[in-house]
Amino acid sequence: LSTSGDNQNEIIQKALSVEIDKKALFDSFQVTFNVFDQSLLKISHLLQQENKILIVKEALANGRVFPNEDYSHYQTTYQLLESLSSKYETSIDAVALRFCIDTINPFMVLSGASEKDHLRSNLKVNNFQLTLQEINQIKNLAINPISYWKERKQLPWV
Repeated sequence: LSTSGDNQNEIIQKALSVEIDKKALFDSFQVTFNVFDQSLLKISHLLQQENKILIVKEALANGRVFPNEDYSHYQTTYQLLESLSSKYETSIDAVALRFCIDTINPFMVLSGASEKDHLRSNLKVNNFQLTLQEINQIKNLAINPISYWKERKQLPWV
């Protein structure tokens, strides 16, 4: 099941109750999770309890994890991601991807890379791990999912 939108958790909870012949219909969930929209944390433990496969999409928030003057309201997030990328001698995208991996331990994180250089940069995620303190610092930067999706809907499709 692929979910998106500010009601992602509600959709997942409904999907968990869908059964055919007393067997759960959905074994895997493609979910939005990133440094901005962390709403999945409210039910990720339930998905893990039920041994569901999590596939993270929009881990890079459609490019919004990269410093951009159009999103000046994310300066604190940009500063932290840049600081961590310097500390680990890696890329900002690798830090954002690592946050997803270290926080909810998904089966897979889709980066959306479409160019070799982007993929090379994304693969730096395998060279380090975030500390619990760093994960918690990023968790503190979460925004309201309604705000996330309102902004997301304004993005141009290229």
